[in-house]
Amino acid sequence: MPASLEIIIHHEIHVDKQAAESLHSIYPIASSSTENEVIALANLRQPVGVTLIDFDGQFIDRAGSEGRGPEEVLSARYIGLDVSDNIVINDKAQGLIKTFDRNNGEVKSHQTLIDQDIDITSRDLRQCEDHWILSINHFEYAISDTSTIAGRFDDEFRLIEPFGQADPFLAGNRSILQDPVIAVDCSQNRVYSTHLKIPFIQIFDLNDGSKIARIEDLPPSFKLSDQFIDEVQNQSEYFEFLIEEQSVSLFPAFTEELILLVFRNDTEAFYETRNFTDRDHFIAAWNADDFTFMGEIPVEGAPLGVTKEGYLITLMNDEPNDFRLNLIGVRQTKSGSI
Repeated sequence: MPASLEIIIHHEIHVDKQAAESLHSIYPIASSSTENEVIALANLRQPVGVTLIDFDGQFIDRAGSEGRGPEEVLSARYIGLDVSDNIVINDKAQGLIKTFDRNNGEVKSHQTLIDQDIDITSRDLRQCEDHWILSINHFEYAISDTSTIAGRFDDEFRLIEPFGQADPFLAGNRSILQDPVIAVDCSQNRVYSTHLKIPFIQIFDLNDGSKIARIEDLPPSFKLSDQFIDEVQNQSEYFEFLIEEQSVSLFPAFTEELILLVFRNDTEAFYETRNFTDRDHFIAAWNADDFTFMGEIPVEGAPLGVTKEGYLITLMNDEPNDFRLNLIGVRQTKSGSI
């Protein structure tokens, strides 16, 4: 029987007024520094851009303004921090990746791989030393078991080498939920991958791209439909599909002891309020050594990302006067904590 799990609140973050005012239309994604206690948060509109805060919620910096100019962006849904904590935005509306150097104010633009029929899908862009390790999706009619799902990129976001394979569950199908999502463990040279549609986690060696394992457990609350939708014809029917038939994997994560999968089930309340905390969120956990399923646990709030220590960054309230995040961990009640 899987071990019991419980949530531990590691730290409560009360976001200050300056940062909260720039996040009144927050997008549910966060990127955390690999070196410092810094979190990047994305805002969808008015103003479009990325805001940096520290672990006490104090405003640090902001990047981006709306437009098509050299220092402007149209979309900030795919973001990251490089190893120097400079802000990176994959602006898919412009087809450009922009790096905002916080030391000299310079903004560099890089071409994406759209002309090669490859979409960079990482919502939390991760860098290991001087290489970016990013998830990719090929614009092909149907996924095959040879479709690569990640790539090693140089500091100009040029693809050096694709690696990994799409999960076999998706082979021969096309779905709007097929995008791969990954977690990158630079210290252990591992990449944990799944897709939006499925809960299964594949583990790849970052050195040679070989597959280490595939975790096949289906968490009890994960709804896995046998239907593959390749485009949305009717929005209300799609919302009903996500509420009743299909869960969405948000991202894998890891600690020294556990491999985690954060996923959500949509609700009618969310489509009425558009409040991300009105969705039902869960964490599934596996033992990091032997991949034994440890169970799942519901999560209060909306998980946005993960810190370098493996704590989940969770949105609790985005009201301007009470903007709060929690850093949470998961503990096995039978064998210690993370």
